[in-house]
Amino acid sequence: MKRCYDVRGCPASHYLRCQAYSSGKDCWEVLDIPCCKRNDKERCKECDIYQKVFGIVKKEI
Repeated sequence: MKRCYDVRGCPASHYLRCQAYSSGKDCWEVLDIPCCKRNDKERCKECDIYQKVFGIVKKEI
């Protein structure tokens, strides 16, 4: 499975300072979330990539 930075197509200015990228992990697996200004891992649950990895199905309204 592709990592979040592969799917999102982050520019080099983002992924080169990304702890997830440099460690080969997904962003919710590292201490500092570079793309989340609030550093709130609860917000990961809204991410399409996170939902796909964990098999979360979005409910259509």
